[in-house]
Amino acid sequence: MVEQQPYAVQLKQAATLKPYDRNARVHSREQLDQLKALIRLVGFTNPVLADERGIIAGHGRTTAALEMYAAGEVIHGPGKRYKLPPGSVPVIDASGMTEEERRAYILADNAVAINASWDEGVVRSELHSLAALDFNLSLTGFTPSGLAELMNVETPPATVSFTPKPKGKTVTCPKCQAEFKP
Repeated sequence: MVEQQPYAVQLKQAATLKPYDRNARVHSREQLDQLKALIRLVGFTNPVLADERGIIAGHGRTTAALEMYAAGEVIHGPGKRYKLPPGSVPVIDASGMTEEERRAYILADNAVAINASWDEGVVRSELHSLAALDFNLSLTGFTPSGLAELMNVETPPATVSFTPKPKGKTVTCPKCQAEFKP
């Protein structure tokens, strides 16, 4: 019988979390920079999953946080409601997995997300709405060429300017003439 413990997110020092030495997921410089930008935007919203052996999920987030702390940055918690203690990240304790379960989950955590698909109509609508609000679309994680393709424009959206209209009115993209309501 598994002992029942309260489920809680704990703050732990990122530098003490041991990366899994066989982690198959590779984080590029660009992706780490994207993770840091998201953490700056909304705070550290997705806890690291770890056990007594080290990190199970969240290698990229942990690396991004370590780089931010090394640069003297302050990291906020979800929604930027509070500052995390220097050097810390939120962690969920995942102790209790067998070695096989742990290794399989480390692969599955990334592979299952890759297997998802997008509702391109919803993505397109969201991107156009954000652009109309003059939001930096690079923070959505799509590449400039991916954004241009999704928004049906020839020029990457970083160079597309939108003039927001009053809420409830239809907004037209000046490049692709798509209409939407923000």
